[in-house]
Amino acid sequence: MKKRIMVIILAATLGAAVITGCGDNTASDTGKSVVDMLSEANMVATVVDFSESGCTVIKGTESEDEQKLASAGGDVDDKSKINVVYSNSVSFQLATATVGASDANLEDTGKSKLKKESNVYLYGTYQDDGTFLADKVIIYRTLR
Repeated sequence: MKKRIMVIILAATLGAAVITGCGDNTASDTGKSVVDMLSEANMVATVVDFSESGCTVIKGTESEDEQKLASAGGDVDDKSKINVVYSNSVSFQLATATVGASDANLEDTGKSKLKKESNVYLYGTYQDDGTFLADKVIIYRTLR
């Protein structure tokens, strides 16, 4: 693998960091591992609000070998929020992993699985008005 991805999920309700490493579980239609797919996301974020047409997120941070999701707990100023709108052909997938596991399972799902404080990997482009147009949304959940 080109680089090792460590995802640290800071959830106010859990009060702990969950770390997952690289895995060899493959997404059935692409042959790529789930972790490789996540590393190709245009934005890593945490949902603070959602609707039928989009959601509002707090963007996480990224470096060359690490992605960190933002914590949705506490007060978040409007400057750090990004409005996400769904394209007409948006697809939703759910990635699940067990705490400490090095792999994840990926399945198609609907936007009904998106909740406040969901950790998401967004694929798409920023628009001129500052919104992010999402073509694909992967909702990431860690199972206990």
